Amino acid sequence: MDDQATAIGEALEDFVRNHPIGAGLFLLAHSYGGAVALTMASNAGGPSFIGIDVSGIGHEFAVGAAPLDRSHADLAWPMNWGKLSFYPPRTFTFAVGMVAEVPACELDDIAGWPERFSLVAERIGTPVRFTFAEYEQWWIHDDDALDVLRSRFGSCRVSIDVLPQTGHNISLGWTAAAYHLKALAFLEECLGERASNSGLRTA
Repeated sequence: MDDQATAIGEALEDFVRNHPIGAGLFLLAHSYGGAVALTMASNAGGPSFIGIDVSGIGHEFAVGAAPLDRSHADLAWPMNWGKLSFYPPRTFTFAVGMVAEVPACELDDIAGWPERFSLVAERIGTPVRFTFAEYEQWWIHDDDALDVLRSRFGSCRVSIDVLPQTGHNISLGWTAAAYHLKALAFLEECLGERASNSGLRTA
């Protein structure tokens, strides 16, 4: 996770140096990628972001780490996808070429994420938005858990949304468009905050 956060951060910094992009970078990331994105945003000296939108990641497992083991693939499948009715016809046929086994090192890293989360969160100064699927089965997301998650961050603004009738892989289901529109709305909020803080807007 640390190596990936460093490598992606360096790649983004190199891109920005060679391709000026205006307001800055906005991160959109899912599941393990969400942990990498949060880690990247917490790294001192890394690229700065105007906002971070993550889904499929929390701070405390709703289950033990056993289903993360490859020997529990029969348990992991329904936890990853939820109800088949959440997805358009042929979703799983189309997804065959994109789905691969999670590398063992990533399984080890994500198993330790609950212990890492607080250290990562307290170093983030960028607005963050979390989206949890209503039927998310990997991460606890009841009201008490979300209050704890929010409290782990310092001064940055934290928004939390729960997407109805959705399983863990929210970007592939019927509600994917709603999720992405809300992510773009959060980007607009972050752009407004950046402009206001920069003195580019008047009251």
